[in-house]
Amino acid sequence: MQHLARAFLKYSLLGLALASFASEAQSPQDVRIALVIGNAAYKHVPALANSGNDAKSMASLLGRLGFKVLEVVDGDRASMHRAIEQMRGQLSGQQAVAMLYYAGHGLQLDWRNYMVPVDAKLGKADDVPRQTVDIQEVIRVFKSAGTRMNIIVLDACRDNPFPSTPSSKGLAPLDAPPGTFLAFATAPGNVAEDGDAASGNGLFTEFLIKELQKPTSIENVFKRVRLQVRQKSQGRQIPWDSSSLEEEFAFNDGAKYTINSDDLAREAKEAKEKQERLKAEAEAAKQREIELARQREQERVRLAEEQKRREIEAEERRKREVEIAKQIELERKRLAEAEKIKEQLARQKAETESKERERLLALAAEEQRRLAQEAERARIKAETEARERERQLALAVEAEKNAPKRQPKRWSEQGSHRNSA
Repeated sequence: MQHLARAFLKYSLLGLALASFASEAQSPQDVRIALVIGNAAYKHVPALANSGNDAKSMASLLGRLGFKVLEVVDGDRASMHRAIEQMRGQLSGQQAVAMLYYAGHGLQLDWRNYMVPVDAKLGKADDVPRQTVDIQEVIRVFKSAGTRMNIIVLDACRDNPFPSTPSSKGLAPLDAPPGTFLAFATAPGNVAEDGDAASGNGLFTEFLIKELQKPTSIENVFKRVRLQVRQKSQGRQIPWDSSSLEEEFAFNDGAKYTINSDDLAREAKEAKEKQERLKAEAEAAKQREIELARQREQERVRLAEEQKRREIEAEERRKREVEIAKQIELERKRLAEAEKIKEQLARQKAETESKERERLLALAAEEQRRLAQEAERARIKAETEARERERQLALAVEAEKNAPKRQPKRWSEQGSHRNSA
């Protein structure tokens, strides 16, 4: 009996150990997936000083704390949606701890909170849902994936940079499923400070990064952050959080998920040196770009002057051509006028000659008519004289018939005398 009891106890303990091992191996907290977005380089409004740095710092830290990180820096709307869909695929069936960290411009409209992409250009209320990303889209991904725990951290309560958009001040409380921890950089309806360029991080994220390195519960992390932000801002900014978690969670559990402060300091130093190197390279590139811009400007000015000179020469040529064309036109008009005058003179001469011919013809016709009349009068006269002679002759004959007979000699003399007449 004792042997059986010892065997039963042995196998029971083994079963409990195997069950404990299986539970630990399959623990949802072993799968940590975070979507980290930081938007700073906005295209249509002034850029933010630290949102991009906040996202990079959080992505690096969460990666060391066991999270598989999807990082988006200065994301447009399309890239933000792609990252959300990528997260959906990685969360599916994992029962994971899912986290969203967002730093950048955020706004609320009709009690909905929106992350603002860098390419957003908001002019009216209707532009907000079309050009931004609703945080509820991420929450729906968490719900559909069946995550065990959700963590949403929003350092996104800057002043609204789109004054023409009728959005409310700050962010609104979120409706999230059970097992969700919500953290805002400031209380709903208020705005958060972006920090200065020298600090490298926004006020809220600066203290969050420090507290995440310490082995403590998630609730204690954000309590400490709230205290330090309130003190540093002299009460102007008070972070706010809301929890519906049903189990314990620690970013740094002091065992599996922990951070060596020396390694972190070394990495921070290396990151700072890298940043300074990149800054120096960027400055050198900027100077090169300035020099290239100066050269391009000089070339542009030279080309502009050359173009202006060509335009002046072209204008002078055009004026000369216009003047020559005017002279040609004047000469053409002068020749046309001379030709017209010549034609008029020729026409007048022809008309004069025609009139002279008509006058001469009329004179000739008149002369011919006169001659005809004179000939007619001569004819009539001749006929009249002829008829008169015939009448006289007839009278003479008649008279001779009626006259007494005379001696022949006398008649001969009379006949001779008449013939002479």
